[in-house]
Amino acid sequence: MLQPHVTPLLLLLVAATHVACVIAACRLFIVPVSQFPEWQVVRPAGAHWFGLFGSWGISAIVTWVWLFVGSDRLDADQQMFTALLLILGFGAGAAWSAIYIAQLRRAAIRWRGDETC
Repeated sequence: MLQPHVTPLLLLLVAATHVACVIAACRLFIVPVSQFPEWQVVRPAGAHWFGLFGSWGISAIVTWVWLFVGSDRLDADQQMFTALLLILGFGAGAAWSAIYIAQLRRAAIRWRGDETC
């Protein structure tokens, strides 16, 4: 059962945040991985992937709490507003991370010895 602080407009905003993450992740995996034999290519590192999936994971967990758990404390309205800001912030960070990783893969920065391209 949804919590009483979940209004249709806020639910739409949270859903739009997660849809943006899905679209950005799909764009990321559509970009082909550049293959250049005998060249070293700059690829996304673990921090890039952690930024993407870590931010999206935190956003998803806070979304579940915001939707279904809520709070019984006296400052529940403030807590749920803060949770909403966390959802939007981490979701935007995840979408930005996916776009950044796609740009890095598309740039195909490479080098071989002293030669760069």
